[in-house]
Amino acid sequence: MQNEVRVIHLFLIFNAFQYYFITSLPRVFFFALPKKETKKSIQLEDGSFRKRLQMSAGNSCIIPWVEGLGSIYYSFNTAMYTCFADIGDNLICYSQNEIPLFYRDADSPNCWNEYTGPPKPSLVNFDSTLSSSQFGGTPNTTKTRFNSTPVQYGIHNYFRLERSNEKDGNEWTLSENQVFREDFGKVYLFNELDSTEILIYDFNLTVGDTFLSKQDISDPGMELIVTTVDTVQLADGSDRKRILLYCVSGDFEIEWIEGIGNIDYPLLSTIYTCLFDVPGSLLCYSENGETLYKGVSNVEGCWYDYEDEVNNLINSASKWYILNSSQSNLDLNTIIVNFNNTERIYNGLGYKHLEYIEEPSSVNWILDETQAFREEGEKVYLYNIADDYEIIIHDFNLSVGETFNSQHSISDPGTLLTVTKVDSLELFDGSLRKRIELNCEEGNTVTWVKGIGNLDFPLAATVLSCHFDINTEILCYSEFGQNIYLGDHNFQGCWVTDVAEIPESEITIYPNPVSNNLYIDAENSITNAKIYNLQRQLIMEKTEVSYMELKDLNTGMYFLYLVNRKGQELTKKILVE
Repeated sequence: MQNEVRVIHLFLIFNAFQYYFITSLPRVFFFALPKKETKKSIQLEDGSFRKRLQMSAGNSCIIPWVEGLGSIYYSFNTAMYTCFADIGDNLICYSQNEIPLFYRDADSPNCWNEYTGPPKPSLVNFDSTLSSSQFGGTPNTTKTRFNSTPVQYGIHNYFRLERSNEKDGNEWTLSENQVFREDFGKVYLFNELDSTEILIYDFNLTVGDTFLSKQDISDPGMELIVTTVDTVQLADGSDRKRILLYCVSGDFEIEWIEGIGNIDYPLLSTIYTCLFDVPGSLLCYSENGETLYKGVSNVEGCWYDYEDEVNNLINSASKWYILNSSQSNLDLNTIIVNFNNTERIYNGLGYKHLEYIEEPSSVNWILDETQAFREEGEKVYLYNIADDYEIIIHDFNLSVGETFNSQHSISDPGTLLTVTKVDSLELFDGSLRKRIELNCEEGNTVTWVKGIGNLDFPLAATVLSCHFDINTEILCYSEFGQNIYLGDHNFQGCWVTDVAEIPESEITIYPNPVSNNLYIDAENSITNAKIYNLQRQLIMEKTEVSYMELKDLNTGMYFLYLVNRKGQELTKKILVE
């Protein structure tokens, strides 16, 4: 009896609230009462059909009624609530005689919200700000946040992004055409131009699940497979769910963080990461002005600044493909040059030597014992071992109008160069490197690129470019077996003579994904194999390879770089489970 009285009291209170809410609405709202738009049927789980009425109040509020079920949104109440309150997907299940006949989400039948933990981090959060690298010719940082004023489409409230493109600017510009909403761990992007919606995140996914990422509603999409679900710790000590997904078509690994989003392309469809391998565009994530997460990028801090770049020229993962014309123009070939891993000490300072291959078909590296290199504070030094002196060959601290004295040797008075331009060069992987153009006294123009060096005479004194007008000295520059820069020349690819990659038909690498041993079957034996992580660090190296034991590697994506006995190369991405 007490329960019956309590139910009656609740019913009376609810109806009193309903009467007050409706009578207090502005009178203009009554002109937007739902009108019948379409009449169709809906099939229930038992195969039967029910009449469905599609209702609309103008062009924005869409309400479906189903005969016997009522409104799919905000059940047992006047349809007016659906138009004036963003309470969507209220009906989760409908059953008769304990048999479920209708689910809110037909692809995931579940009548209960089983999550009982603390509130989940919201990605559509008005107190959060993303700092990301935006490159439009000149690199800069864009701050992005959600505007707190909702925009209603159908029965849902959406929120628009706003951006500030200046480091110290306080002027925010609202984005156009795209708005966002969040529901039960899923984030949706609505296109205002064609009134369509796509799902861009689902933080309910578990290992082995698939996610279809789309660019727009007409896009068939790309399939991603969840490989890892774990947590990442933020700067305030809190943990956030992290989901790693493998993009099958693009062969990329993608990272989502709950409440933050995709760390490669924040607040965009994940498909962009599958199509364009541009890592590290998220610089920072903050809440209430406090930075909680820093992205993996080559930019220190939360702002793009040339002074914060880290693109070391002296590293063992880089290769320069150089046109060798020292003998005669009738006998050209390609020399591959890289830095040897071993550091040597001269006069108390650490240096690295170059090593090179004379012919593309050779696999025997020759160590250059005549000179060594070191890098310090944006400056690159060349040490002459025989004569025991050092000269500076690059200084990436220079700005427009400054001069640089380039010497061929310590006894050379040098040639004075003047910096005429400082901007950026976009590489094949989408990253940008600082580029400096200098004019020689002789009138020639010299170009330096950070991490690559002089584009005419790489790894040599700039004075050679001033004295000899050879414009296509560098053929290619690569990192971890991937070519990311092609010189300005007339040759096909990176070789003067015909040298191809290891043909796919001549090599089999399996299994991929791998959890223990990675096997390599090749027609021409593999003489060298290297494993790099995504941070471009050498993890493992092995010679005369038929397999590699990877069980001790952490789960994630890696680069596998191979060279066979003919000098042919191949780079593959592998996923370690």
